[in-house]
Amino acid sequence: MTPKEIAQEILEEREKQKRKGWRAEQDDQHVRGELANAAAAYAAADTPYTWNGVALYPWPWKQRSKDRRHCLIVAAALIIAEIERLDRRKERNHGQ
Repeated sequence: MTPKEIAQEILEEREKQKRKGWRAEQDDQHVRGELANAAAAYAAADTPYTWNGVALYPWPWKQRSKDRRHCLIVAAALIIAEIERLDRRKERNHGQ
């Protein structure tokens, strides 16, 4: 796939997240880095990243995807969600 096709796949995943109910209002409640941490967990899925035996990016959900590529697409879409959240916060703060 070309980079453009991969980028389109990431944007489609982000839209899928929104259709599943992960909307701006809900994303805006995650102010402690939860979206970025979820992206890190997806990006590091099935990798041996540990520090003193503790997983650096522990998997936060019951089930893991077996498809490494799909996990990276989801991670990229979650990063977009976090950037969108930061941009909305900046807009709100400048509008005051």
